[in-house]
Amino acid sequence: MKTISFFLFLFLAYGCTYSQIKVSIASSGTIVGTYDPNTDVITLNNTAVSDYIATKYSGQNVQGYHSEKEGGFAYFVVNVNYTVNDTTYTKIVAETLSPDSGTSQFPIPEDCEEHTCDGGCGGNKITYCSHCQFEKEKGKIIGCKCRETGFCCHTVKTVPCNK
Repeated sequence: MKTISFFLFLFLAYGCTYSQIKVSIASSGTIVGTYDPNTDVITLNNTAVSDYIATKYSGQNVQGYHSEKEGGFAYFVVNVNYTVNDTTYTKIVAETLSPDSGTSQFPIPEDCEEHTCDGGCGGNKITYCSHCQFEKEKGKIIGCKCRETGFCCHTVKTVPCNK
């Protein structure tokens, strides 16, 4: 009886509070990690992400990736280097992330977007920026800016959500 009580205690103490929700790239449905609503943290699965990058960014020079979550919006962000006329530029790509089941902190997105913030604007040396970053409003990406001199080109591609 003590054993049953102990396991019941463990279940009630830990089993009810710990729940991971699968997180996917909203446009493709590819699961790339989990979301813990108790801590409000997205954890990327490196194997799943590597497989996704190998497919989506095949032949491109991916320098890194991470997730960002703020104000109910979440993105999978990839840094890609490219070279035009012997000059290396960096572009940042942010894809909408979606939880398997929505929460008040992380709802299922209505719109799926792919944002690109390009420090080379496709190879334009005049406007070159080496430190582009996304601008956000309440967690939603609304633009792109250079943290120094130069200019960053922001493009948005609306893609169908894989619901």
